[in-house]
Amino acid sequence: MATTIKRAANMGYNAILIKDATSGFTDSNYNAMLDILPLYSKVITANEFTLEAPYGGSPRGTQASPFQDSFSGRMAWVR
Repeated sequence: MATTIKRAANMGYNAILIKDATSGFTDSNYNAMLDILPLYSKVITANEFTLEAPYGGSPRGTQASPFQDSFSGRMAWVR
């Protein structure tokens, strides 16, 4: 997990770690990584992700706006 996040940041990506959807070998190592990783990525919970992600909170079948319909529109929230 940590190596992937660090490599993504070094390559210029805006990495996001969903902390309650990951784990580590031991609790102490995992907690130490959670202290360090905000230097490289945005660290959020799954609930925060669903609120920020495109289409988050909108019911299925709802017509998407033209902004949400394009790839660049869907990726804009990551930047």
